[in-house]
Amino acid sequence: PTMLELDGLETSDSLQGISLCPVFEDQTKQPREYALLSFTRFAINHDDWGEFYPIRCITDGRYKLAINLFDTDELYDILRDPYEMNNIIEDESASHHRNRLHDELLEEMNRIRDPFRSYLWGDRRWRSVRQPFYHGGKRRNQPAGFPFQPIGIEADGTMVGQSGKGESLTPPPHTTHHLSITHKSHS
Repeated sequence: PTMLELDGLETSDSLQGISLCPVFEDQTKQPREYALLSFTRFAINHDDWGEFYPIRCITDGRYKLAINLFDTDELYDILRDPYEMNNIIEDESASHHRNRLHDELLEEMNRIRDPFRSYLWGDRRWRSVRQPFYHGGKRRNQPAGFPFQPIGIEADGTMVGQSGKGESLTPPPHTTHHLSITHKSHS
């Protein structure tokens, strides 16, 4: 967005960033109230272990909330604890700041359509504001007819769709399934 504005071009809503041009004109301006950080990588300590370890972090300059999706979450008062040595995530006196940052983080993840967003970011040990869901209700199968719809065939010839139930499915007209079973008897 900054480079587009400098070149006189419009900024698309699909871009996650904002222009920093106002800061170039007045360095006391703060372009955002919060900064969001995203870390999605395999194994923090050893890349070759292949462990998935997503983290989302938000800060307002005073407090910093880091959600480690599969691990312990962290909240720090950066002014009082600049080296982040005292995790106050469970401290009730900091819950207002923690919850405010948490709400902002979830809202921003939805706004930018974070590819790893799920209810788990909002269902934490210290606060639960999201529950498991799929399109606002119980899990539903995709409508039949997608060319990429996976269809499995059980050993008895029963075709199984995405629901995992042994319903009788008709493959899409452009798809042909062949099942050949050879049984050799040993005498």
